[in-house]
Amino acid sequence: MLIRRNVIIFGLKNFISACHLVYDKKIYWLISLAIFVLLISFNFLAFDFNWLTYLWQINIFSRFEIFLMIIDVIVFKIRISPIPSLLMISIALAGSLNLTFLLYFIRRGFFDAKSVSTSLSSLILATLGFGCLSCGSIILSSILGFWLSVEIISLFPYQGIEFGIISLLLLFISTFWLAIKIAKISQSCCEVKLKNL
Repeated sequence: MLIRRNVIIFGLKNFISACHLVYDKKIYWLISLAIFVLLISFNFLAFDFNWLTYLWQINIFSRFEIFLMIIDVIVFKIRISPIPSLLMISIALAGSLNLTFLLYFIRRGFFDAKSVSTSLSSLILATLGFGCLSCGSIILSSILGFWLSVEIISLFPYQGIEFGIISLLLLFISTFWLAIKIAKISQSCCEVKLKNL
């Protein structure tokens, strides 16, 4: 029990240290916010793309009214299914944090194929199960086929929300792993003067 507690404390210290390093520069705040907004928009509006493009093209509504309609659709989806929506928001937050850490890691000149592949594979899995049954099963059926995806989803007790939970756990593991690597790099390179990123 004591070993687990020490590992968790070590991981949290490295995570906080990495957050201080990464978010010390305002550009990474903007990158993280942009990634979060893109992931939330994709998660909530991926299957409403047709009517959104139709509204945009017919020029009956102003751009502000279309923006308000999009906000209303997102709020409606959150009210209809709060638990999958909370999962989608958590995945978007963890995904933006993970991608921001990955960009910082690569921009510092430390390209590690294992870290990059782990981070990107967890983000790909996050798109497979980004919340609700209908969205995740559509993406899964395009990969595995309709009948196989229906059979796989029917085996799960929560009908597909497990994909979102697994992807959220993988994003957390990948983010903590990147945080440990960023913290180690900053400790080992403290004498070396790197260019200002």
